[in-house]
Amino acid sequence: MKIISIFLAITLAFFIVAYFCTSTYPMEPCPHPNFLARHLCTHCNSLDDAADFSKYRPMPTGRNTVFLGHPRFEIKTYMKDRCGNVDAVRVAVCTRTGHTDVPYTCNWLGERCYGEHSLSSGHLFYNGIKCF
Repeated sequence: MKIISIFLAITLAFFIVAYFCTSTYPMEPCPHPNFLARHLCTHCNSLDDAADFSKYRPMPTGRNTVFLGHPRFEIKTYMKDRCGNVDAVRVAVCTRTGHTDVPYTCNWLGERCYGEHSLSSGHLFYNGIKCF
């Protein structure tokens, strides 16, 4: 009976270690390349820069959220499939106008903002952006 208890304890410990070593820290990069291409503009300083960035983003959309600057990112431990910025940045929301001369107009969402995106796809969870 004692040998079975020891075996079960070792087996349980093995599965716990295997779970945390393989699924808590995914292999996808943080930040995800799709997020970088669609939502992070490191050279942007203004709303006009954010509008230009939105104009040339892959897979154009009717509305684009742009993070301006060079924030650091980290994997969010409370949600295995999330990556978020550690440093607060300015965020602009750009809307397609339908005009060829000025395809996007942008407004500030906030000056000190934090957001998260999917590690598996790069999708920005724009409804969860928090600005202070």
